[in-house]
Amino acid sequence: TPEARFLVEKLDPTVPHTARVKTIWDDGAESPRAAEINFNLAALAPPELSLTQLQPSRFTGRWSGYEIEELLAPVPLSIGGQHHANGLSAFSGSEIEFDMHGLYDTFTAAAGMDDESAANATAEFFVLADGKELWHSGTLSKKDQPVTVNVPINGARKLTLRTSKSGTGQGQTDWINPKISGRVK
Repeated sequence: TPEARFLVEKLDPTVPHTARVKTIWDDGAESPRAAEINFNLAALAPPELSLTQLQPSRFTGRWSGYEIEELLAPVPLSIGGQHHANGLSAFSGSEIEFDMHGLYDTFTAAAGMDDESAANATAEFFVLADGKELWHSGTLSKKDQPVTVNVPINGARKLTLRTSKSGTGQGQTDWINPKISGRVK
């Protein structure tokens, strides 16, 4: 039995879709056999999703802008001497934006300065939904423990994680275990 796989991109997850598959022979004749499936991507979305599993729609910063877990850096994400396997990392003064498509209602994470930051580096962390600031950490240094983030995003279409540099040293900022959850009904 032949098998074919197709990548489907840029579908609006909030509306129903129909996929039809039919066979066209080399001579152009259409086979009478066909298949059809109806689906809604919102119904298929998991109730909780790590942002490390999503491709950002936009990011700023030096080099590639952000790092997912340990993919680009040879050292694990580390805050206060504690290593973290799951997270996003970027230099202070950067933004990472994700398309949420209005599907989730809560963002959670821990935010802090990575141990690889300069001793005098400080940064502030911000969570924005659809351009509106929902959470702000205040100034954090590498001496500080990560702060807990638990923000209602109420079906936002865009989620932006922003850091701003507030000290003189180069800082690496970490969002540990960044997750979206609670599918909007």
